[in-house]
Amino acid sequence: MDVCATARTDQETKATLVFDHVDQDLRTYLDKGPPPGFSVEAIKDLMRQFLRGLDFLHANCIVHRDLKPENILVTSDGPVKLDDFGLARIYSYQMALTPVLVTLWYRALEVHLQSTYATPVDLWSIACIFAGIFVKSLSSAETLKLTNWAKSLT
Repeated sequence: MDVCATARTDQETKATLVFDHVDQDLRTYLDKGPPPGFSVEAIKDLMRQFLRGLDFLHANCIVHRDLKPENILVTSDGPVKLDDFGLARIYSYQMALTPVLVTLWYRALEVHLQSTYATPVDLWSIACIFAGIFVKSLSSAETLKLTNWAKSLT
């Protein structure tokens, strides 16, 4: 992202944000993926990139709070970019943040229970995304084994 200053008067402050063009979000990227799914190495590479971006945010006391496949962009040559910081907040450890955030399927237990939370909610979301990528990449036989195993737990 670049920040560009425009012509202005002393009274006016205006900044223009210019972003790189990225053609697809993670959901689209996964839908276009190879029919049997992604290799373990490709999944590891995606996860490594997700976690590096998340580590940068958390090291700077920023919690994203809305990580989901639609808010992760994948460039045509592979790099991953986190997107949509509308719900992100600068935090101090365990401060009370708005309870009802994060898309339901990626929402951590702390948010459901309306208790204090911080960076672990982002890790939960990334883990849910990772699980979705991994399960999508399983063969039919592997998926059936996983489903049967999960049923045996209940």
